[in-house]
Amino acid sequence: MKVFQSLLLPISITLLVILIMTQISWKSVNGEANHSIISGDGVGYYQYLVSLFIQKDIDHQELKGAFMKPVEGRVVNKYFVGTPLCMSPFFGLGVLHTKMTVQELSAYSLIMQRWINIGAVVYLLLGLFLISKWLSSYELSKAAIYMALVCILFGTNLLLYSILSPTMTHVYSFFGVSAFLYTVRRYFIKQSVSSFYWGAFFFALV
Repeated sequence: MKVFQSLLLPISITLLVILIMTQISWKSVNGEANHSIISGDGVGYYQYLVSLFIQKDIDHQELKGAFMKPVEGRVVNKYFVGTPLCMSPFFGLGVLHTKMTVQELSAYSLIMQRWINIGAVVYLLLGLFLISKWLSSYELSKAAIYMALVCILFGTNLLLYSILSPTMTHVYSFFGVSAFLYTVRRYFIKQSVSSFYWGAFFFALV
């Protein structure tokens, strides 16, 4: 019973986020499928993956995004690589899903965009989990930790960016900062060398 009670809030948050994603992000105003999940500055981050894994030419990216500039006959992508690095596993799952359904691979197909959206939600949940572990190390009560998680999720724009702008950097930065705080805290508690290196990795990721 105690185990169920401890898992009730995390499960409820997960189901609520999934429900919001499928009913708001995956549908347009008229109720049809939303084909513009990847948009805005997110296109610039996403372009790294498209160029590297689909076009097979990272040196000649398409001119998309405010921070992509033409220089001497080629496009320079000034977006940081941490966000596409985080998106890459779910980009790969999108490619695999497309091949399994015997469809033509398109970078902006519904399958690819939805997998990127799912990835953003996964990083949101991982970030919340790591924040809870970090706060637990200070021996705070579960009530205080749950309150902090609810405030982070619903009292900021984090949920909005995770659901409606999954290729923007916000949710991946939240995950990276959460992981950095947890690993650095773990290093000082246990003097673990691996935690130090993981902390450095997540710091660089952000």
